[in-house]
Amino acid sequence: MHWRDPRDAAIVMAKFVLALVGAIVVTALVMIILPFGDYSPRTPGRAVQVGVFYTTWALLAFRLVLGEYIPRRAFKNDGA
Repeated sequence: MHWRDPRDAAIVMAKFVLALVGAIVVTALVMIILPFGDYSPRTPGRAVQVGVFYTTWALLAFRLVLGEYIPRRAFKNDGA
């Protein structure tokens, strides 16, 4: 990804921040909906919480920055 000017960098940074906010909102909704009462370290509730947050953040970041949820170029084999 090549940035032409500082505005492009600011737009990309705003997209990452939007992805973080989206991940926080989705994680909060999952915490409210799922019946886990304990989110302390080394519990199933914390594992679900962390997994949902990072999965949502990665998917939103890919979607907002690259335009697709999973970049197809990531799986191309160059024959090496």
